[in-house]
Amino acid sequence: MDAFQDKKVSRYHGFRVYFGLAKEQRNELALISNTNIAASNDLFDRQLEETYMGPHLRKWSTEVGLLKKGEDFPDVGSHAERITTQAARTFLVNYFKGKEIGTQLADNQLDRNVYEPYLCRTGIFLDEEYLRLTDAMGENLWTDKGAITAGKAFAKLHKAQYDAIKKSKSNFKVYRMKALTPSVLSAWSYVSGVLQSHQERLNVHLSVPPAPKGAPDPLNAEEMYKFRYYQDIETSRGLGTRAVAKDRQRMAQVFLARSIDPAATLDKKLLNQAINQVAALRFFSRGYTA
Repeated sequence: MDAFQDKKVSRYHGFRVYFGLAKEQRNELALISNTNIAASNDLFDRQLEETYMGPHLRKWSTEVGLLKKGEDFPDVGSHAERITTQAARTFLVNYFKGKEIGTQLADNQLDRNVYEPYLCRTGIFLDEEYLRLTDAMGENLWTDKGAITAGKAFAKLHKAQYDAIKKSKSNFKVYRMKALTPSVLSAWSYVSGVLQSHQERLNVHLSVPPAPKGAPDPLNAEEMYKFRYYQDIETSRGLGTRAVAKDRQRMAQVFLARSIDPAATLDKKLLNQAINQVAALRFFSRGYTA
C-alpha cells in the first residue's frame, strides 16, 4: 500500500494462504520471505515477538506511553523516532535484573558496585535473557506494577527530553532520542530495578531531572556528547552514545548518583563524579597488583 500510494507503483505479485502452521513454521516462512527484500534486524525482532510472544510487549509499551495508541515497533529503528522491539525487551530485562540485585543490597552498599546493565540481542534469534524472563514470569510480566510505574516514568523522561530538544537551537535527532540510546535506556531501567528496595532514592530516580544550568534538556545531551574522561581515547564519542558495556556501566552510575539528591542535575560535575566512581570501583576490584 505504501508503494502504491506514495510511489504509484502497482504490481501484482500473487499470494498464498497457509493453514495449520506451527509457530516455528510461521516464523521460518516470514524469515524466508523477508530475506528476499533484505529485512532489517528490527523487522526480524518484531516478527519474532509477534510469532512467539504475541502482542504483549507492544501492548505493554503502549500502556506505559512508549508507543502511541495504534503504533507498532518500527521496521527500521534508525529511521524512526520511537522505541524498538529490542529496546523494549532490554528495558524489561534490566528492570528485573536490577530488582533482583537491589534486594540484596543495604542502602550504604548501593554506590559501591559496578553494575552491568544488559543489552538484548537483535536479529533472527530471540534473546536468551528475555526468553528466560518471559518463561519465569508468564502473564505476571505484563501486569507487574513496579515495571509499569518505571515504564511510565521513563516515557515521561523521553518525552521531556524530546520536547526540550525540539524547541532548542540544538535540534538534532541524537539529542532528541537520547533517552532511547541503548546505554541510557538499559542503565536507567536497571537502576529503577535496583532501587525498588530503596524507596527514597527510587522516588528521585523516577522523576524527570531538572535541566542543568545553561542546558535546555534534562539529560544534558550536548554535555554528554562532549564528555571525555582522561582514560578515553581521542575518538571517543562521549558519554551515553554507544551500546558497549563500558558505556552502560557508566550511565548506571550516573543515574545512581543523581538519585541521591532530588535537586541534582546531570551537569558536568555530576558526570565527572559518577565516572570517577566507576573507574575507582573497577580499579580496586582487581585487587593489589605488583
